[in-house]
Amino acid sequence: YVGIRLSCRARAWKLAYIILLRASELDVPVDLESINAVLHCLTIAGRLDEAMDILTKVHVGTFSPDIQGDIATYSMVIACAGRNQNRVQMMRVFDMLKQHAHLSPDERTFLAALNTCSFSGDFVSAIEIFSLYEKSFGLVQTRAYAMLLISFVSSENARRRQGEAQPQEAREKAS
Repeated sequence: YVGIRLSCRARAWKLAYIILLRASELDVPVDLESINAVLHCLTIAGRLDEAMDILTKVHVGTFSPDIQGDIATYSMVIACAGRNQNRVQMMRVFDMLKQHAHLSPDERTFLAALNTCSFSGDFVSAIEIFSLYEKSFGLVQTRAYAMLLISFVSSENARRRQGEAQPQEAREKAS
């Protein structure tokens, strides 16, 4: 049995990731708390590829058929995708999450997903995710959502103003 408890200091993610993979290769049982601890460190370190690798193994039951992950498992990888401005991977995690009958996104999951859209400037996906949130929970206006949407609109307006400020010649080259 492998139990991993660690602080997310520099490079601790790498050792924890290697131990977790090695335990899986040797069929040593690993608990969900340990998997989530490693995912937490990977998220802080911005290691999306490694986080997706672990999530995929959890999702298909490689670690153990009994360990299917919880909402925190998926939310951490969504947050990691946000840190990497990777909307495609974030939506992949959302799709994986939708396949579970016993799990559904919670407010933290939606906030992490909206944050990812905000970081990557993907307004269309943000509207899609907000719509999913409305369908799942009804329109719940929290301060966090209001601040995120204001931030999103502000950054979108700044991008548009920056595009308008470019000389005509630069805009023609870009298109």
